[in-house]
Amino acid sequence: MYAVIQPSSSCICRSIARTQATASITQLYQAEVKRGKLREDGKQLVLLKYLDELKDDLDNFRAPASNSFLSRLFSSSRSSSAEVVKGLYVYGNVGCGKTMLMDLFYDNMDSVSKQRTHFHDFMLDVHERIHEYKLTLPPKHISDRKNYDPIPVVARHIASETKLLCFDEFQVTDVADAMILKRLFEKLFDAGVVMIATG
Repeated sequence: MYAVIQPSSSCICRSIARTQATASITQLYQAEVKRGKLREDGKQLVLLKYLDELKDDLDNFRAPASNSFLSRLFSSSRSSSAEVVKGLYVYGNVGCGKTMLMDLFYDNMDSVSKQRTHFHDFMLDVHERIHEYKLTLPPKHISDRKNYDPIPVVARHIASETKLLCFDEFQVTDVADAMILKRLFEKLFDAGVVMIATG
């Protein structure tokens, strides 16, 4: 993750129209300040800097041609670490602009496949995908823990659908969900999925 950012509570507007993809997130925000729809806020400007960097990283990201053993063997470790795009976790009080800024970023991010969802809905989808996978297996595989591991399969499906996940209200209160998420996120991050979450 880039950083943990806490915007302040001076936001007076929740929606900003989609605009040109060439403008930075900060420029879009500043345009809304000029129109009088927002009041400029120092903490939001800090977050916008991180969102601009993340947008640039995603816009310029080029996945390696291959993730085979030989390509990893002959590539330098420095270049492989440079290919990692990190996400953000944004926290703060209700009404401080977390979701508005994430939505501004999401609405103006066109270079990658993306999904924006409430975290609770995402977890319901993950549980449904696990259940669907379980239904495809013969009964004997389910009792054999080595053959019944739905997490890599679910992660592969999600990673094939999206490279950017934006979660609103990221909150884990269930221990079973936490155990699933630890492994799922590891697999998603390994697959190059980037996450922004508000909490």
